[in-house]
Amino acid sequence: SKDVSNKEMNERLSQDLYTRNPSAKNAIIVWDNTEEGYDGTYAIGDASYMTHYDREGNYVETLTKREWDGNVPANVKRSYENSFYGTSKVERFWEVKEPTRQGYYLEFKDSDGNPHRLWSDRDGKFSEVRPRKGDN
Repeated sequence: SKDVSNKEMNERLSQDLYTRNPSAKNAIIVWDNTEEGYDGTYAIGDASYMTHYDREGNYVETLTKREWDGNVPANVKRSYENSFYGTSKVERFWEVKEPTRQGYYLEFKDSDGNPHRLWSDRDGKFSEVRPRKGDN
């Protein structure tokens, strides 16, 4: 896959996503090529999703966008608020619900306006590094 262009990879990933979620065929998928791989964000009806693939184009997980509100598990919200990052407003909050892993992904900007990403397991343990497939 090292010789595959981003356009070719994005097309390949879109086709794989359609087999996993046929409803996505009618959605506009925006691909973000990151250090960890490829994130495709899209909406179906009122629900927004982000599907993650690794650098080789292997499916990792799908996340559902949620509001950062009173429905966030208390241990996750409390852990974030008590962390080094807790003074920053969460801009986007995603929930991972895979058979092998459950957790959360947060996006926020620091006081200088720099974007940051955090991952949390279901117990509220945060990391700046995305968990690998199979990590709980």
